[in-house]
Amino acid sequence: MTDDLLQIVAITVFSTLVLTLFLLIFPYVSTPAVCQATRLVLENPGSEIIVYGRFRVSNDTYFVYFSCGLQIPKEKIQVIYRTEGKLVIGTTADGFLYVR
Repeated sequence: MTDDLLQIVAITVFSTLVLTLFLLIFPYVSTPAVCQATRLVLENPGSEIIVYGRFRVSNDTYFVYFSCGLQIPKEKIQVIYRTEGKLVIGTTADGFLYVR
């Protein structure tokens, strides 16, 4: 009886821990398709790619950082409207990145 109760408690604690870790890490995960599309449009000015995914953005005084590891100079960013869902990632003919 005691062994069964200890097993139930151990399984409950373990599953709660796993669920908590998943919920804490999940918002920081970015979709690889977003980063690949961003690299492609930056290499080909004037292009546009539609992808479905998510990413996080942070910035400092000189650069904008994508959660997948991309580092883009701040002056090369035109606008970032959305960070998840259906994203239209493109560059202008001048090479400015936009995400809608």
